[in-house]
Amino acid sequence: IDDGVSTSTPTSGREVCTLVVGPPPKTFASVENESSLARPQPMLAATAAMLAAWRGLGNPKARAQIIELSDFECPTCRRAHLEIEPLIEKHLANVDYIRLDLPLFEHHEWALPAAMAARAIAKVAPREYWKFANYVYANQEEIGKRKFDDVIREYCQDRDLNWPAVEKIYRSPAERAALLEQVSHAFDIGINSTPTYIVNGQVMGFGPKGSFTIKAVKDALGVK
Repeated sequence: IDDGVSTSTPTSGREVCTLVVGPPPKTFASVENESSLARPQPMLAATAAMLAAWRGLGNPKARAQIIELSDFECPTCRRAHLEIEPLIEKHLANVDYIRLDLPLFEHHEWALPAAMAARAIAKVAPREYWKFANYVYANQEEIGKRKFDDVIREYCQDRDLNWPAVEKIYRSPAERAALLEQVSHAFDIGINSTPTYIVNGQVMGFGPKGSFTIKAVKDALGVK
């Protein structure tokens, strides 16, 4: 991971964030082209490892599963999340929706702290996790002007969350190592760009307009 170099690739005026760790496997499609493909067997174990003990949203028994791998500081991740999450929110009974952090920390200064904060909140106040994710994406530009330590402390204090408990996890070397292991699992299956979605086992990026991914999500949800 430490040898990776992240870049931001303009795509028709939109940014796709990539952490370059060598060429991805030939079986994976380019996120810029909004392509998708069936999930090969090696992905199953790595994906299961990423999802172990992680909290999702919706119905874990639903036939549709959508996994979002994203970076809180990535502008395209913000746009994708703000477009797709409301769709999912309206159909929670029909989908098992999971968000995983993929902070491209070599390029994004506060992506890793934000991911650590999300991890801490998920453990201390699970019901607050999705509110926090939505808050960060909605306020991404403003957050980028501040020190993230101040952002997470004020967020917790303003909402009467247990800041000492959150801070303990937020600064934990063991939790940081676990998060980096999650990132490593993503790299193992060729996912090194954000955002990436796995919709019913098919991997896809978001591209300049997100039309392919939005359609795939709608199809999975049974929405026209």
